[in-house]
Amino acid sequence: MDENYRRKRDKAWRGKSPERGHKRQEDVDAEEQEMLRIQGLTRCSKCMITYPYHFDNCPKCEEPNV
Repeated sequence: MDENYRRKRDKAWRGKSPERGHKRQEDVDAEEQEMLRIQGLTRCSKCMITYPYHFDNCPKCEEPNV
């Protein structure tokens, strides 16, 4: 009995949560967009280049800044 008492408790019954430790892609994108705005930058949704936020259009593909 004493041997079983000192053994570490098995937590296999809890299972593993698939979301644990992983951020959703939407959360990552929102965080990245916020960090770019803090730096005065934005990312084009069409060609994915980063450019200054005060530009009206993307300098590469002329996509409007939304």
